[in-house]
Amino acid sequence: PDYAPQQTEQNAEPLEDNSRNLDVPEGGGGISLEYENTVNIKLSDKTAYFSYKHPSSSTQDIVLCIEVNGEIIARSGTIKPGNQLKTLPLLEGEADKLSEGTYTDANFRVLSYDPQSGEKAMVDTVAKITVTVEK
Repeated sequence: PDYAPQQTEQNAEPLEDNSRNLDVPEGGGGISLEYENTVNIKLSDKTAYFSYKHPSSSTQDIVLCIEVNGEIIARSGTIKPGNQLKTLPLLEGEADKLSEGTYTDANFRVLSYDPQSGEKAMVDTVAKITVTVEK
């Protein structure tokens, strides 16, 4: 989307402040992220379990998407710097498209947004992950 979702991600939890700062030029922005490259999906509760941290040193709000085989299967609301996310519900109907097993063609897609205007930043970040699906 061109603008960040109005809803803040309900599953986001505060991080302990690590007080690192990014060296960002005036008028610029920066994203810092920490994640584990594995995601476990339980079809029984239609939920993805993982570890993603959006440190307070970041200057942008983000939306985290989980992609499998080029299709977004889960998408967060807006995540403010200084928060972490451990679970996301699958998007409607996506659990029916997944089979048990391991998917290596999977990504975290991080969409960045200006925290003041909500406008989409010019750059997205993609990180390769492995998704394991179980009943």
